[in-house]
Amino acid sequence: MGWTALGYLIAGSGVWGAIGWGIDAYFGVPKHIGLLTGMILGMFLAVYLIVKRMGT
Repeated sequence: MGWTALGYLIAGSGVWGAIGWGIDAYFGVPKHIGLLTGMILGMFLAVYLIVKRMGT
């Protein structure tokens, strides 16, 4: 179960970070605001998914 939770955290921050990076590149946002926002959102959603699926 621990490896699953770790995988959710890594995948969540990676996928949403990539989406944020794409938004940065498309709109030309300075200082990687989209990347940071995407990574934070991805971690939040990963924690939510871990709690929802694993019940802790």
